[in-house]
Amino acid sequence: MEQTAPFKIASYNIRFGGLGREELLTRALQTLDADLIILQEATHPRVVEHLAEGLDMPTWAARKGSSLGFLSRRTVRKWRWHKTSSLKHPVLEVDLDRAFKVYGVHLRPHLFKWSERRRIGEVISFLDIVYADTPGKPHLVVGDFNSIAPDDEAQISLMPTWIRALIRISGGQILTEVIEKVIKSGYTDGYRHLHTRDSGFTFPSLFPRLRLDYAFLSADLRERLTACQVITDHPDLRLASDHLPLVTILEI
Repeated sequence: MEQTAPFKIASYNIRFGGLGREELLTRALQTLDADLIILQEATHPRVVEHLAEGLDMPTWAARKGSSLGFLSRRTVRKWRWHKTSSLKHPVLEVDLDRAFKVYGVHLRPHLFKWSERRRIGEVISFLDIVYADTPGKPHLVVGDFNSIAPDDEAQISLMPTWIRALIRISGGQILTEVIEKVIKSGYTDGYRHLHTRDSGFTFPSLFPRLRLDYAFLSADLRERLTACQVITDHPDLRLASDHLPLVTILEI
């Protein structure tokens, strides 16, 4: 009989590199008890190193000025960043000592129509990277997509003023092409797969009104998914960043 065990992956945008919030971020991340944490806006390697020490996670990586980094308490065979001209932030590939890979992404921001169109180009670049790098291998894609899913409720009137202004300037409509493209490419939206009615809002952390953070599973990982949830139940999570973390658990 096949032996499996839960593997917990967190995705978390730490906002502006996390400088000055190292202790707050450490306490927030401790509540997740994750095996692997994919970070966005991890632009200061010293901050990531500080988090790794505080969390007792022996393997970590970050590059100065690059958004994606990671922390791991499990064995990592290798990692690398993939950059193309269409990507604002290089895609991070983490090859675990297991039967699957994890990719971290951070797509360009703003809810303008033209920003969504540029994110489509980023998704196409990302898919090209994965298809070339991981043909047929199970993988998980996590990160801040800065986009709205087609079936999500968009509470525009409750969003921060600056976001409402962006939506109004671009015609008063929120496009959902990016997430549609990912799903039509064969991925499963982990959170929505398990939570058909809950909002799953991850931004802004103090008064969440948008779901911008996602975990997408390749088809061969869907049956391994046991949990995918936004973590909200610790006060430090409301203050450590402007995003809330998303945690995915696979039975591997």
